[in-house]
Amino acid sequence: MNKNYGGIKFVLTLLFIYLMLFEFILPVNRVLPQPSQIIESFVESWNVYDMFQSLASTTTVIYVSMLLAYLLILAVLKTGLNLFASFDFSAVRPIKYVPFLFPVLLFLFWFGASFWGELLFGFVFVSAMLKLSAAEKMNDIKKEYIDVAFNLGMSKQEVAKTVVHKILQKYLYRVLIAKHYLVWMVVLFYEFAEKGNGLGGIYYKALYYNDFVFLFVIAVITTFLIWAGDKILLIIEEKYFNWEE
Repeated sequence: MNKNYGGIKFVLTLLFIYLMLFEFILPVNRVLPQPSQIIESFVESWNVYDMFQSLASTTTVIYVSMLLAYLLILAVLKTGLNLFASFDFSAVRPIKYVPFLFPVLLFLFWFGASFWGELLFGFVFVSAMLKLSAAEKMNDIKKEYIDVAFNLGMSKQEVAKTVVHKILQKYLYRVLIAKHYLVWMVVLFYEFAEKGNGLGGIYYKALYYNDFVFLFVIAVITTFLIWAGDKILLIIEEKYFNWEE
């Protein structure tokens, strides 16, 4: 509680300093805009940049991708151990040298400025991330747990459902929380390159039209959404995954 209170005091102090400096002391500049300009731009942006549709598009892509990928990996885990056990990470290691821009441009080439193409890209990215995380965790599961389950007469699928699935269910959700910011950045990057849908497209338009003030407005909105998403994910974890491993 004291930590949270201290963090709030720090943020409020920074806001106060920013307000005093850039609203009343320093002249208009291109370092940080005046607070009054940010407020005016925020109000106007909902009509000029079609903010509501962009917010809906980006958040839908991010959280639907995360949900579908999470459910898919858990469903695959129930089918048997051999799909994730003893995964050879050396086989995929060269992928880390491929420029991230390439798959983005590839999807844009295939699907153009399409909401469904963006959703598919988000889903593929999160699925791949969770699959690698699941495989890594599978290699860390103690062999004794699996041996005991088999000795109790369980089939491979029963072991997958009762032992592996239970362990990875919470672990993968924690991966989603840990990678939540990364998923946001990936989707925003895709939208920026797409120059169309979502908040990333608005970043592009603000930069294209040299709208200095609105760049800060959209950054504040994005920051708030990521923060709110983090809090909601943590609340869900506390409510639905609050069991002993």
